[in-house]
Amino acid sequence: MSERGADMSYQDIQFDLSGGIARLTLNRPDKLNSFTANMHGEVADALTRVETEGARVLVLTGAGMARMPLVPFLFYNIIAAVPKSLFLLGIGWMFGDIIAQVNNWIAWVSLGLFILLAVTGVIWLKSKQ
Repeated sequence: MSERGADMSYQDIQFDLSGGIARLTLNRPDKLNSFTANMHGEVADALTRVETEGARVLVLTGAGMARMPLVPFLFYNIIAAVPKSLFLLGIGWMFGDIIAQVNNWIAWVSLGLFILLAVTGVIWLKSKQ
């Protein structure tokens, strides 16, 4: 048994185990659920209970909602998108001809399959009359 005893009360997490489903919620929304030493111990105890009490599933969530002002949010997302865009631009510049050939091949195969499907559909409809 865990060192918390039978009451199983936790300060920084919420834990529920019923029907083979364990729900562990980090419960420090005022601190954006930042991890502490106490929370580490509580989570370890809850995970031990998940293992020993036969839960089949563990659902891990956080309480509350983290919010960020719009301007920093947009700034960080734009900064994160620039390297990806430059990478894809470089790939397109280096392998553009190969990619165009593959796209051309895919377009012709798709057109052929569409024509085959249309002809097969017409034949099937005529057979039903």
